[in-house]
Amino acid sequence: MQTQVSSVPGVLTSMCLGFFTDITDTQVTYTFFFQWNRNDIEFLSSDSDYCQHVYYTNQPDQLPNGNVDTQAAKNVEIPGADFTTFGVHRIDWLPSSTIYSYAGSNHGASITSTTTVTKNVPTTASEFVLNVWSNGDPIFSKGPPIADAIATVQYVHLYFNSTSFSAASFNSACSRAGHIAQCSV
Repeated sequence: MQTQVSSVPGVLTSMCLGFFTDITDTQVTYTFFFQWNRNDIEFLSSDSDYCQHVYYTNQPDQLPNGNVDTQAAKNVEIPGADFTTFGVHRIDWLPSSTIYSYAGSNHGASITSTTTVTKNVPTTASEFVLNVWSNGDPIFSKGPPIADAIATVQYVHLYFNSTSFSAASFNSACSRAGHIAQCSV
């Protein structure tokens, strides 16, 4: 997806932009926290370095004792990034790993980052969810926002069985496979 995170004053302490894959909407409850099967990209405007800080997670991301499982959740700072300008945030969901990446620019300089998570890789097909939310959690989202929190999404591209950035490459591979599933991009 190509998006920019909100920089509205007053929202900096109270917004989370999320890019999720979930099995069902009922699976996203704290009651069933340890049964989640999803990939997350999250930005917290409450972070002082929110323009360069992103959370990549294969849920569940907590250990039974409540601590963050650092093998399933990565807090990544991307020096030079500016998430308030358009950048591409990507999830490559593979059988044995989830590859999270960012590509953007800052004053003409190309900024890229890739992080791989191999623990709790989802194994079940899921839906895609893109949202801006705050639940008032004083530890995580730190909301509710005191102003409108607006994240702008320029586009979302979803590819099945492809890690190529190129629509032409994807369509060619789909054609070679005999168009087994819907392949239009």
